[in-house]
Amino acid sequence: MQAITVKGVEPTDTKGIRYIARCKSGRIIFNKDHGFTAQENFRLAAEALIKKLGWDYDLMEGIAYNDDSVFILIEKKGG
Repeated sequence: MQAITVKGVEPTDTKGIRYIARCKSGRIIFNKDHGFTAQENFRLAAEALIKKLGWDYDLMEGIAYNDDSVFILIEKKGG
């Protein structure tokens, strides 16, 4: 079982706020969706990585020692 960590990246002169979701199987850079809160964007980044990898799991969220968001993959109920 893998966990996904998501870290927020501050904006630069040329790029806005981004979120990097990563796990042992890969990573994705997710641009901030201004229609959502920061915490919702962390989850959206993790969900985008799951979709990219073709996985079908629900997520349980926590916070790592360094304040990154951590998502644990759990089996979907009823499936």
